[in-house]
Amino acid sequence: FRGFSGSIVGGKVTKGDAIVALPSGGRSRVKGVHGPDGEVDSAEAGEAVTVTLADEIDVSRGDVLVSEAAAAGVSRSFSGDLLWMANRPLIQGGRLILKIASAQTPATLTTLDAAIDIHSYEAKPADALSMNEIGRVTLTAERPVVALPYGENRDLGAFILIDPVSNETVALGVVRSIGEAEAA
Repeated sequence: FRGFSGSIVGGKVTKGDAIVALPSGGRSRVKGVHGPDGEVDSAEAGEAVTVTLADEIDVSRGDVLVSEAAAAGVSRSFSGDLLWMANRPLIQGGRLILKIASAQTPATLTTLDAAIDIHSYEAKPADALSMNEIGRVTLTAERPVVALPYGENRDLGAFILIDPVSNETVALGVVRSIGEAEAA
């Protein structure tokens, strides 16, 4: 059978639920929920499952299945706080690979909004971030991604940035707010 495997990061999934695949917007119903010991009626956050759907819809690695009633942030841009971990400075306009949950896409550091003083937590204007500095940034992804503020969902609200040339993880961060929603 064709199933989609992953972890439930919020709420629960039940056989018969109406779902939407994000960011594509494909719609279907849950035909079956399979846990480690076989088919179950439902599963909750924290469980790893395989879900089968009633219809053939486009679901790819990095997509998120949500309840038709659930609000999820699908956008190409978001603001966040990050810790810069590379030897070279982070500057506005830098191209990186954004990884959020299991989705991965090229992204641009649209704005470096501020550097955060680690002693006073005060935001100050900055042109660059050096190693181990914390910054408030706006990122724009090449393709829409599903993200939520970290306070709402840790799995869809945490991200890493990867250098596209060296494949080195250069930053880790949390989503603060989502940009304008993309049509699903």
